[in-house]
Amino acid sequence: MQTLMFPSQLQLEPMRRSSRLLALFGLLVAMSAQAQEPSISVGPGDTFLGSPVPGTEYSVQYTVVMFGLGAQVDAFALKPANRLTSVTSITPSSAWINANQQAIFTVKGVVPSVPDAWAEDIGFRYTNSSGPVTITSHIRGKAPSTGPTTRTYWVGVIPDTDTCPPGSPLLSLHMDNEDHDNENNRAGWIGATISDRNTTFRFCRVDGLQFKPLAATDVVTNHYAVLRLGNTCPNDSVSFSRWFHNQVRDNANWDESSSGDEADLGANDTDLNDALSILHFCLFKSGTNTMTEFPALGFQYGVLAASDFSKAVQTGWIYSDDEDTWGSNGNEFHGDLAGKRIVVPTGSDGRNTTIHMARATQDMRPVARCTVSPTTSGADLVFASFNNNGSFARPGRTLMSYAWRFSAGATASGPGPHTRRLGVGNHTGTLTVTDNLGEQGSATCTVQVTGCNAPVSDGTSSAGRDPCL
Repeated sequence: MQTLMFPSQLQLEPMRRSSRLLALFGLLVAMSAQAQEPSISVGPGDTFLGSPVPGTEYSVQYTVVMFGLGAQVDAFALKPANRLTSVTSITPSSAWINANQQAIFTVKGVVPSVPDAWAEDIGFRYTNSSGPVTITSHIRGKAPSTGPTTRTYWVGVIPDTDTCPPGSPLLSLHMDNEDHDNENNRAGWIGATISDRNTTFRFCRVDGLQFKPLAATDVVTNHYAVLRLGNTCPNDSVSFSRWFHNQVRDNANWDESSSGDEADLGANDTDLNDALSILHFCLFKSGTNTMTEFPALGFQYGVLAASDFSKAVQTGWIYSDDEDTWGSNGNEFHGDLAGKRIVVPTGSDGRNTTIHMARATQDMRPVARCTVSPTTSGADLVFASFNNNGSFARPGRTLMSYAWRFSAGATASGPGPHTRRLGVGNHTGTLTVTDNLGEQGSATCTVQVTGCNAPVSDGTSSAGRDPCL
C-alpha cells in the first residue's frame, strides 16, 4: 500500500534526515574523541639498584610514550612516609608529548642511609577528560648486607672464551638490538662477546683491587675500563655509565650469572621492561699506585680500551644498532667524559654505540707436546706407547700435572709412557698439562692400526707373519 504524504510532512522529512545525520555525526565525533583520549605508558615500572653504599649517586631513565591525543606530562617524586626523598632532580620536570611520540625523563638521587630496604615512587601525571591521571614507577634498593659502609670492588673482564675459572662467575648481559634495518657490526678481538643481530656481553667477575692505572701521568693511550660489579670503583679509577635503548617491540633482553645469583651483576641491567639497558664502568686513567702488566688471573682476558691502547695484544670493536624507530631514543652517557673514547656514542645524536675492546694478556697457557710409537701400524693388534714430549710452562711458571684421556675412554696421569693395547682403527691420546696458576694446554697424538699387509721396517710384506709384529 502506498503511503501518502501531505505538504507539511514533505517539508519535515528533510529536517528529520538532517537531524539523524547530525546525531550520527555527533556520535562519531564522541567516539573519535574517546579513542583519542591521551594515555601514557611508562618504563621501567620497577628498577632495582641492588645494594649500593649510602651516599652513592644513582640515575634512572624513564621513557614515557604518549597514545591518543598529545598532552603535558609532569614528573615528580612522591615523598616517602618515614624520611626525606633521596631524589635530587628530575629532568625535565614537565614535557608536552605529541601523539605517538615519547619523552625521556632522568631521575637522579643519592642512596639513602637506611637499615634495610628502601624505595622511591616516581609519579608521571597527565590530564584527560576525566581529570588528572598519575602513573607510578618505583626505584628500589636495600642496605648492604654486611653493613651500611661496606664497599665492594668486584669488576668484570672480558674472557677469551665463554669460561671463567672456579670462583669467578660468568656473567651474560643480552641486548635485543634494533630489528628494523639492523646494522650491528664487529671486527677484531671481542673475546667471548657475541655480536650478530643482537649483542651478548660476557664478563668474568674478579677482584677489582688487582687493577691499577698504567701510568702516573694521564696519557689517553693508557686508558682502559672494566665493568663495575661492586658498589664502588677500585682506587684510582672513575666511573661512567652508558644507557642503551634496545628494541622496543617484543623486546627479548635478558641477563644472568652462572652462579644463579643475579646480585653478581651489580647495578648493571639489561632485563628491563622498557627495553633500556644500563652498563656501569670503572675507568683507569692515571694514579700514584700503578702497574706495568695486567694481573695473571688464571685465564686469558681483555678489557675495554680504545684501538690505540698501549697494552693491547689484540684490539677489536662491536657496533650496537640501538632503537630509533620512534624518531628519538633514550641513549645517554653519564660520568667521566674520557670514557667516550672507549664506549663511543655513535652518530650525530649518539643514538647508537661503538664499544672498543682489547685483549690485555699474552697467551700464557702452557704448551703440551706428546708422542706415540708407533704412529702407524699394519698390525691387527699393536701395543702403542703414549709419552710426554717436551711439554713446558711459560716463563715464571711451572707444570703441576699431566692428565691423559684416550679415545676408548680410559684415563691416566703423569708424563708417561703409557702403553695401550690397540686393535684395528684410529686411536688418540690427549695430553692436558696444567701450570701452577691453573691454566691448561692440550695436545693430541694419533695412531692408526690397519691390517696385516702393510710393509714393515725391513721393506718386506707383513703377510703371513703372526701377529704381524
